[in-house]
Amino acid sequence: MVTAALLGVSALAATLVGDRVLDVLIARDRLTARTLLRVWAALTAGVFVAAASSVAIVAVPGHASVVGGALQTCLNGLDSAVSRTIELVAGPGVFALVLAVSGWRAAAFWQTARRRDLEIGAHHALLARLLNPTGARSPLWLPTSTPMAYSTPGRTRGLIVASEGLRQRLDPEALSAVMAHEQAHVHGHHHLFVRVADCLSHAVPWLPLTRQASPIVRALVEFDADAHAAHEHGDDAVVRAITHVHPTAPAGALGIARDCVELRLHRLGRSAAPGTRPSRSSSYAAPTAAAMFPVLLFLAGLATVVLAACPA
Repeated sequence: MVTAALLGVSALAATLVGDRVLDVLIARDRLTARTLLRVWAALTAGVFVAAASSVAIVAVPGHASVVGGALQTCLNGLDSAVSRTIELVAGPGVFALVLAVSGWRAAAFWQTARRRDLEIGAHHALLARLLNPTGARSPLWLPTSTPMAYSTPGRTRGLIVASEGLRQRLDPEALSAVMAHEQAHVHGHHHLFVRVADCLSHAVPWLPLTRQASPIVRALVEFDADAHAAHEHGDDAVVRAITHVHPTAPAGALGIARDCVELRLHRLGRSAAPGTRPSRSSSYAAPTAAAMFPVLLFLAGLATVVLAACPA
């Protein structure tokens, strides 16, 4: 029970601290947006693995000991006291109820989002057949004067949608930057990242890391797409694209000018500053550290309990 309690507390602490760490990493702009997406995914996975391990240890009798000898004897002596405290404060069914409610909310949201994405895909597939009789699927050019561009989700590949008004408003380099931005969304599976984040924010709104998942991930996928477009066509072309495109986009789609525009323009202005390019090793080290963060908190908590409660 001590092990389970420490794992649960470590998962909770990781959500509290991890949310602030992500904010700091984004503000410092020392890691690429793609690396930050991996950090978020790794940290979220680590938290849920720690929480699931805590539940499994409680549910499965005779679980393995984390230490041996006299230390395990000491920890076993604490189990009964911890068990009585947990039963007194929370009751044995509260945690299971929270998990059940969260799971139900997540499943309901996921089904609704999936149905919406299928409807969007079917609608745009019909438009593609009507507007592109030659069979060309992407990009789909809409006959409207509003300068707009977005990408839709899809099971295998999404669809890039743009308007004739966009082609008339932008210069060729800025137009190419728009296309590169939306291609980055499609090829990077950004719509899936956003759907998972929206699902977590809806299902588990009482934890900071999951509550802020949707705005954080939406910002990061835009940063990543901007970086891809800027790498191919330059910062100035991306800035012109963002500032001249209308933010119109259907629900479930990702539009170039809809989310966190001011922050993105600020980051594009800084992207060429000397010393801001991250090292390749950081793109692997940062997600690994994020995944291990709940484990490190658990080990620190275990060491604290051993030092405080067990004789030398």
